[in-house]
Amino acid sequence: MKLLSTIFLAMTFFLLVACGGKQSGPTADSGKMLAKLVLSSMVKNDEEGFENFIINGEDLVQFYTSKLKNKGSEKYPLNPEQLELLKKDIDRMKNNECYVKTRSSYFRIKDSFTRIRKKAEKAGVNWKQAQFVDVDIANKRTRYNIAHADIYLQFKSGDKNWDLKIDDVVKTKRGWVIGDKLVWRGQYQAPENQFKNSK
Repeated sequence: MKLLSTIFLAMTFFLLVACGGKQSGPTADSGKMLAKLVLSSMVKNDEEGFENFIINGEDLVQFYTSKLKNKGSEKYPLNPEQLELLKKDIDRMKNNECYVKTRSSYFRIKDSFTRIRKKAEKAGVNWKQAQFVDVDIANKRTRYNIAHADIYLQFKSGDKNWDLKIDDVVKTKRGWVIGDKLVWRGQYQAPENQFKNSK
């Protein structure tokens, strides 16, 4: 019985920490600014600052409300039952940040921050020397009237240029946010070779 109490307390603590309040902080009004802010978080090893740029409940409510308004998409229309489920899902997201975090890619995105920093260090990146070089905003698309893209961030550390992909960024009311995990691409390669090392 004591073991069950301990497990329950541990799980409650985990949920309180993991499902804390909404993120707040600087916003990115362009893809380039988002890339610079992500790099700044990496350089400072500021995971908390990085969390400000992860898609949150307000962003998801905006996205799914637009999906509901458009009744899905032309390619994937939603039937009345799916629309009703989507309405319930939106209502649940409005005041439940913990549900949002489990419903979105939040944990996967957050985990990618530490994983990418370590991968980069193993490859030879000195984060204290990292400097922004350039950004390529690719694969621009619109889903449910909301802009999406992929960002390829190029930065310099030492005498080499490095490449990091910020996958599926989304333009929300509060600015550009990260909708999927970061992808380490290693040493920068010319655009014709850019997909060679993606993992």
